[in-house]
Amino acid sequence: MKITCDVIQDLLPLYVDDILSRDSRHLVENHLEACDSCQNVLEELQTEQQDHADPKHKSQIEQEAKAAFQGVRRSILVKRILAVCLAVVCVLAAVRVGYYFYAEKQTYIPFEESGLVMKDDRLYASKTYYGRLGAIVSPDQKVQFWYMMETEEIKKRYPSKPENTLIVDYGDQLELGEGTESSENRVSGIEKVYYLPGMYVDFQFDYENPEVGAQQTMELESQSVLLWDKAGNGIQQTNVEMEDENHTGEGFIPPKGSRRDKNGNIVDQMGNTFNEKGEWQVPEGGSVDAKGRILDRNGNIMGGGAVVGASG
Repeated sequence: MKITCDVIQDLLPLYVDDILSRDSRHLVENHLEACDSCQNVLEELQTEQQDHADPKHKSQIEQEAKAAFQGVRRSILVKRILAVCLAVVCVLAAVRVGYYFYAEKQTYIPFEESGLVMKDDRLYASKTYYGRLGAIVSPDQKVQFWYMMETEEIKKRYPSKPENTLIVDYGDQLELGEGTESSENRVSGIEKVYYLPGMYVDFQFDYENPEVGAQQTMELESQSVLLWDKAGNGIQQTNVEMEDENHTGEGFIPPKGSRRDKNGNIVDQMGNTFNEKGEWQVPEGGSVDAKGRILDRNGNIMGGGAVVGASG
């Protein structure tokens, strides 16, 4: 059987590496003596082997391998750093959200739960008000609007418990607050005091435009709970308190924001006066017209119904 060049060229790499058996080696050498083509392939393999054996070539290969390894290592390091950064960001975000809900997020306290009570021109806090109480004043400095907000931190730091603290004496127009009586705490010219609904706690008056400020004041007055009116000199009580005191058995529930005047009658936010049975009262200086309608001292129609104490 004749040995072809293809068989010899398949054996040449093993011949160059000197791992052929003695018989196979003789077979290759005998073929090479008569075949120039296979000799050329042998020379190329030998040259390539020498190049690989060259220290410079080995160094280049090692450098390439080292560079590739460093690239992989760098990629892993970058991924680890990104993972750590992401974890830190998540922790900080969780802390920030937790802090917001604990120390910054405020909850509005309705008037019925505020613990604010008006007695004899004085505003008292029957519950802990520290960190909760705020107020805004109309542009003409005649109407004051109180409101109460609290955070979870305030709840924990100042638990709401029964107190009897004087906040403002509107008779003397002096705000006591922490118990100080300095001129900085004086409130002058206040004629009406209200409690703001939750939707207006962030309200801001237009102090630059008197007309707009007056309209804003009227809007807030129509929506707020009246606590005190200098002209009426009334005592403000919540609907629940007045309902508890109502022993007439008529089931009359005072309108929201009602107060009691000095005679014990119930006055709603529009100035309409009722007795304990819910019957209309003729205001001081008012009258009843021929149609049975109640008029105030200025002749304005206030209402009508079962009039008590009315005289033609």
